[in-house]
Amino acid sequence: MKRTSGRGPGSNRRTSFKHVILAAIAMSLGAIYTGAAPVGTAELSLPAVRTSAGSSVVTSLEFRAQDTAVSALVFDLQYDPNVLSVTPAIGNAAVAADKVLFYNVLPQPDGKANLRILIFGLNQTAIEDGSLVDLTIEVSANSSPGAYPLEFFDVSLASPEAEAVPFKVHSGRVIQMGQH
Repeated sequence: MKRTSGRGPGSNRRTSFKHVILAAIAMSLGAIYTGAAPVGTAELSLPAVRTSAGSSVVTSLEFRAQDTAVSALVFDLQYDPNVLSVTPAIGNAAVAADKVLFYNVLPQPDGKANLRILIFGLNQTAIEDGSLVDLTIEVSANSSPGAYPLEFFDVSLASPEAEAVPFKVHSGRVIQMGQH
């Protein structure tokens, strides 16, 4: 796992760079793969989790291939950094496919934070169903009770053939129930 800094102006350049990197990885993976094109729609989903102020909870971002082959992906997970701190770790499904996870927290002009996650490997192995990313979520002790969204943005999935894979997402949320 590696955390790099990416703050300040130039976020459009970073978004373009993200797509170039993902395309380069996907193309290098697809150079020797001769499998069938994806026919389904992959799914990424986060649950609603309940916790209290000043505590933490661990949850998983679940992946369902749904008749697709996904070998690399990148996405942003947006949250309120005044309330939540989110730390990712590679999940079992990605480990089983011999992938690695890189991430970075990008502050947004509206005060939100985007946790950018890139998962890939130097192989053509498709990721199977299961836990893609395990998230440790810490809730501020000063936060108010309520629901805080965890929303997907800028999602891109790539097949071993370097083709875009259709997908759908189910965003999650953290429900703060009160004091710890």
